[in-house]
Amino acid sequence: MGLSGRRSCGDCRGVTRHRARCSLRSRGGSGLQATGPGGLPSPRSSALAAERRFVGRQERRLEFTGGCRCGHLRYRVTASLGPVANCHCAFCRRVHGAAFTTVAFISPDTFAWLTPAESASRYRTPLGAVRHFCGRCASPIFNFSAPLELGAVITQSLDTGQPAPWAHVNTESKVPWLTIADGLPQFPTWPSPDQLRELLRAHPGAWVPQRLVEPDA
Repeated sequence: MGLSGRRSCGDCRGVTRHRARCSLRSRGGSGLQATGPGGLPSPRSSALAAERRFVGRQERRLEFTGGCRCGHLRYRVTASLGPVANCHCAFCRRVHGAAFTTVAFISPDTFAWLTPAESASRYRTPLGAVRHFCGRCASPIFNFSAPLELGAVITQSLDTGQPAPWAHVNTESKVPWLTIADGLPQFPTWPSPDQLRELLRAHPGAWVPQRLVEPDA
């Protein structure tokens, strides 16, 4: 998904639980938790509440670390993560050898190598994005687009606390045999500013470039 134009995951440019939360607010709901026998919270509602608290903590964290499979590359991100997306673009699918890849967008100046920067192998795409990966174990790590001033971390390279995806993007390019049935929002390309603002309301504390939500500002 592209850090190189309309699409944006690093090369191409959620939420059922969040939809439910926003829906409750819009109806003026009280937020009362579903209960089971004896008036106790049901196991499902308790699990969802715990997951929401966990996701919220992840979005407010100010430092994340990660690296490649063999340990040759290590990095740190010193800020909250931005939108987390499952990207279905053809470029991401080909590079990662998977039906889609999950990335978390970040401000490039919050990313720092803990190992020598020259240890990372790089591939520059035709549209100017740079993909960083390990030349020893081939693990993809970080994508950067200078034109868009946007970075993207491959979430599976993070050490702990895998952030939950917000949405599926570039679904117009998804493989035909894949049926998406996880309840997350789906966007044919990258979300519009209005759609992105709606997603952000369900993820308070997450980072996002102002120009993505207010392009004319």
